Amino acid sequence: MTKFKLNRRQAIIGLSSSVTAFALSGPAVAANLAGKKIVMVFLRGGTDGLGVLAPIADPNYAGLRRQLAMTSAQTLSMGGGFGLNPNMPNIHQMVLNQEAIFVSGIGAPYHNRSHFDGQEGVERGVTNLADRRDGWLSRALVQMGVSIEGIAIGTRVPKMLSGEANILNYAPARLPPLDADTMNRIASLTATDSLIGPPITQIVDDTISGRTTLDVPNNATDFEIAAALLNNQDPQLAGIVMVDMGGWDTHDNAWPLTRNNARVAQQCALLDNNIQALKTGLGASWANTVVMVVSEFGRNVEVNGSDGLDHGIGGLAMLAGGAVNGLTGGVRGDFAGLAPGSLVDGQDLAISTDMRAIFKGVLRDHLGMTLTELNNVVFPNSSAIAPMDNLIL
Repeated sequence: MTKFKLNRRQAIIGLSSSVTAFALSGPAVAANLAGKKIVMVFLRGGTDGLGVLAPIADPNYAGLRRQLAMTSAQTLSMGGGFGLNPNMPNIHQMVLNQEAIFVSGIGAPYHNRSHFDGQEGVERGVTNLADRRDGWLSRALVQMGVSIEGIAIGTRVPKMLSGEANILNYAPARLPPLDADTMNRIASLTATDSLIGPPITQIVDDTISGRTTLDVPNNATDFEIAAALLNNQDPQLAGIVMVDMGGWDTHDNAWPLTRNNARVAQQCALLDNNIQALKTGLGASWANTVVMVVSEFGRNVEVNGSDGLDHGIGGLAMLAGGAVNGLTGGVRGDFAGLAPGSLVDGQDLAISTDMRAIFKGVLRDHLGMTLTELNNVVFPNSSAIAPMDNLIL
């Protein structure tokens, strides 16, 4: 690979037939957070929570969703009056194994029907977007120690990780490999540059020796790369990764069941495969992992004229991983229901759970963060939002 990226905190370079990533800033992280790992998955575009997890027992569901409604026989049973999209068999098995749960009716502290504002609200973690410019996950990393290297997979550092934390931003190039001679020539071209010369020389030496090479193929998905980076023994890398997955803005063809151009069905199948690939890639590390999956908002309850769904309010979150407590059922939270008086503006599922409650519960019970840190630093002025209990074993 020949992808090269340099920003104010670190450089990243890939120079072999498998994925290579190396963080240049910060000392080693003691025990890699004791082996505990978090994967933050952002479903960008606004996920149709009712197409993923259908409230099949709600008497208003079928009439509102009309042609997009699923029946009990068509879904995977979740109990409590809910059915999971049939294109998610791997995640359903995780629910049965008590290592995955869903929370319906979640929302960001700041929310509206704008993609930009919705994503900013999720990533900044504050009620007023003017209050903070940095991301809540960056603030959490700083509280755990500025030496910790969080990892962002993709071409940019997401807002959630932007701020003062040390972040490794890995953008795989997936190009043919370079031989040792070419890599040494690259190092010689930059040898006289006092800023980038030494680190590039070190990366080349490490790549040739194989010390920093991760054993994944060139066509590996972002989720497979995330698993490889989390399993890497490089002591600079913390067990915290963020991955984006787009394609959820389903204004048309939002069919949840498999058919031609059924966009929600396709997205559900892709997410299911990605989470399973992450589990497979992590191997034994899955036991100490929590995967948090959220989106900026949900979709309208009713169908538009293009068999699609416009921007909504209340959404859906999922937690998966060996460290997740699925002992009390696969669906959590207080689902507001779809009765006319319960809908926002007569068209949207209401928010019954502030997603900060989920994030706080994971950070407290999985990583040991204190309420003081969570209420005052990670999510400023949020003491009224209690952490959700019993999310973690």
